Amino acid sequence: MPGEEWRVVEGKPYEVSHLGNVRRVLDNGYRRYLKPVLKGPYYSVTLVDGRDYVYERVHRLVAKAFLGPVPDGKEVNHKDGNKFNNRVDNLEYLTHKENLRHAADLQLCQVGEKSYAAKLTNQQVREIREALRQGVKQLALSFRYGVSQGVISDIGMRRRWRHLGD
Repeated sequence: MPGEEWRVVEGKPYEVSHLGNVRRVLDNGYRRYLKPVLKGPYYSVTLVDGRDYVYERVHRLVAKAFLGPVPDGKEVNHKDGNKFNNRVDNLEYLTHKENLRHAADLQLCQVGEKSYAAKLTNQQVREIREALRQGVKQLALSFRYGVSQGVISDIGMRRRWRHLGD
């Protein structure tokens, strides 16, 4: 693509562009583009160097090449929240805590009953807290709602479902 800026992947016969493309530099000088594949929620490519095969996340390759080495205690964040947008202008280094806050601000993290792993509704959690205030035993509530006694305890102690104000 015209105007695409390429940089060498440190220590490997590969180049990465500011647009998030990756290509291998062959011995004869030709370049072969790599097709990224989804590994978890991120695009990854397989880098081959001799007999070594390494999976690298594309956004990390772009960040290292254009933003510099990852500072201690930092990780790569996608500014727009789109994990498929690996352009350098969409990447930045943040601490894990800042990255989590950013995800929450963009509502990328589903909490409570919106979470794919939720076994309880917001209303059920409110009922559990009210029952605990009235002295109902945790074990009885765990049987009634089909969750462990530890979950009931965590709900009562506000270690889970903190986002619900009572």
